[in-house]
This record gives sequence, C-alpha cells and structure tokens, in this order.
Amino acid sequence: MINPYHQRIDEQVHCAEPVQLVSLLHRALGEKITSARDAIRAGQIQQRSAQVSQAIAIVGELAQSLDPQVDPLLAARLCQLYDYLIDRLLLANSQQIEAPLDDALRVATVLAEAWRGIDSARLSGCPHPGEGPAHLSLCG
Repeated sequence: MINPYHQRIDEQVHCAEPVQLVSLLHRALGEKITSARDAIRAGQIQQRSAQVSQAIAIVGELAQSLDPQVDPLLAARLCQLYDYLIDRLLLANSQQIEAPLDDALRVATVLAEAWRGIDSARLSGCPHPGEGPAHLSLCG
C-alpha cells in the first residue's frame, strides 16, 4: 500500500521549482532534527542515528545547491550556517545529547521560514532573485 503522505511529497518534489525544492528540503531538515531529538528522549539509538544521518544528507544537498557566482556573500554565509548545522548534528549524535539538536533546530527553523518567505514573495509577484536586494537575517 502506498503511503499517501509520501505520494504527496513525491508529487511536490517532481512539480517544484528550485526555490520550492530548497524550501521543502529545509522543512524536511527541521522534521529530521525534531525526530532525532525525540529519539534521544526515547533512548532509541538507531532511530536517532538514522535521523541525524538523514539530516546531514539534507544539509549536504543544500550546501551543494549553493551558487557562489550568483551571490558570493550569501553563498559563503549559508555555507557557514550549513557547516555549523553539521557540527551540531555530529556533536548531538556522538554525545547523545539534545542541546546541539536544539541549536540546530533553531537555525533550521529560521532558514525554513526565510525560504518560505522567498517562495511566497515569488508567488505574489515580488522581484525575482537578482532583480532587487535580497536579505537573510538570522537575528531575531
């Protein structure tokens, strides 16, 4: 039997534009980090490890999608954030502690919200990337 949730996600991915794909990946990242934290709380070592591994894979995909030729400063900052996320994920997994996952989840949530905003702006007809100033702030 096909899981309707997975079928819907597959349909979203196949029909998505690049900004939507990045937004979907950020949402999935938050879900994996949350699942890893829940697994730590439940003492589920294999589940925690699997969720952290999947989160790291998502961060790797996001890092690979960066294009420094479009905006070198933004790409460099996002790369630093992705490195930070991987460091926190690895620490949480190796030490089996929640605090680094909480840190990673905060960053992932801000990034996911920013990409949702970019996607919403794109759908409402706001300027496309490169047509106006783009700002991503992790403050507040």
